[in-house]
Amino acid sequence: MGVSSERQGILQTIRSRLGFSSIIDRRYDTQSRPRDPITLTVSTRESKPFQQYTEVKRDLAWRQELYNLRQRNGVAANIIDAYEHGIWTNGWKIEASEGMEDLAERVTERLQKIRAESALRTMTNDGLAFEYGVAEKAYSQDIFTDPRLLLVPRSSHKFILITNRQGTLVAARQFGDDGKVRAELPVEKAVILCPLGASEGSGRSLLAQAYEPLIWWDKVSRSSADSIYRHGYPVWDVQVAGPDGKLAPLDVMTGAEQVTVDLNPNSELITNAMSKIAELNSGGVPLVDKYGQWALQQICATTAIPAEYFGLGGGETGLLAEFKLRIFYDRITSIQHNLEPQIDDQLIDPIVLEEGGAPGDCHFVFNNPNPENDLKKAQFCQLLLQINPLDPVVDTPWIRDYMGIKQPELEQGDPFLDLFKQDGQGEADPFLDMFKRQGGEQVAKSG
Repeated sequence: MGVSSERQGILQTIRSRLGFSSIIDRRYDTQSRPRDPITLTVSTRESKPFQQYTEVKRDLAWRQELYNLRQRNGVAANIIDAYEHGIWTNGWKIEASEGMEDLAERVTERLQKIRAESALRTMTNDGLAFEYGVAEKAYSQDIFTDPRLLLVPRSSHKFILITNRQGTLVAARQFGDDGKVRAELPVEKAVILCPLGASEGSGRSLLAQAYEPLIWWDKVSRSSADSIYRHGYPVWDVQVAGPDGKLAPLDVMTGAEQVTVDLNPNSELITNAMSKIAELNSGGVPLVDKYGQWALQQICATTAIPAEYFGLGGGETGLLAEFKLRIFYDRITSIQHNLEPQIDDQLIDPIVLEEGGAPGDCHFVFNNPNPENDLKKAQFCQLLLQINPLDPVVDTPWIRDYMGIKQPELEQGDPFLDLFKQDGQGEADPFLDMFKRQGGEQVAKSG
């Protein structure tokens, strides 16, 4: 039965494209002819431009993913905790204008009663992870006293900040697991902290900044663990030759397989010259530690965490490690300076108003996060005093102010100590000056 010319044309096109053999040609043609070779260049993946930074995610699904990352990824949680501890571990204080020390003490007592530090630390942790931390301003319901301001942390990853047309923050909107709006806190009833400032006004996420290196570390860790687990079991290469160097019969191969199924480190094998047994995986997984170190180095580069925090940095000099640690403390200090005015405006000023003061009378101040800075300050003061011991360049009040040390409480009713407390107001007294320079109490005891 003949084939139509139209069909022959289609088959000829297929043959020329795919290069089928002449056997297929004989099936549809009366004469045999060789196939027509053709060279094809095939791309298995479409080339696309680099689009990693074309869109910044800020929706609830992305924030939930960051939350899961902090909960499940140990390195991610340690990064956030390292910054939080660096910011808060050395403590804080309330500073007030001259003559308002009592107001500062009352504000400090209020903050301690409402456990403000715990709430602020939680908000700082959330702010580093999700761009901002959210807490609600609540008021006590004690019938014996006036309502007092309280601070209640909320699940920050469930909130989206709402701004008006001018970009001014107006509210924080909370969503539930079903994606529906649960509550909306006006800025007057919320405290919002952004540890890492951004021009958009909502802060930056440290986890989003280091998202890809964290995922790389997770992949490297999992694949390394799987490789070690897989290569941790002995694998044997059994070679069996047949008579005269030919292939061994199937029954011989099957028998060799049965013998080597349950091999263990205590097994002993006796073979003839035609058999050869070698253990594979004896060398383990090569360079597995290098991959983990590489992934952690990428994380350190994107988060400014010193490599020594993760046990890396081998081979580096102590001076270089100290320099990296100093940079980390400098960044902690920068974050503290960013948080202080936010805490003042949203928390300290309302409490000051309740205590009878005015906004700006008290300020929230973090202590120095780097203990070496205090040591260097003390050494600097000592050098200043040694320039001219008989006529010091600086006096005790200047040193106290420079070091941030409050003047100790002196005993009441002692006219000599009361005179010392006046800081030399009135006529100069050479003995009083010496008393101040030498430390007051020691001179009083020796006298």
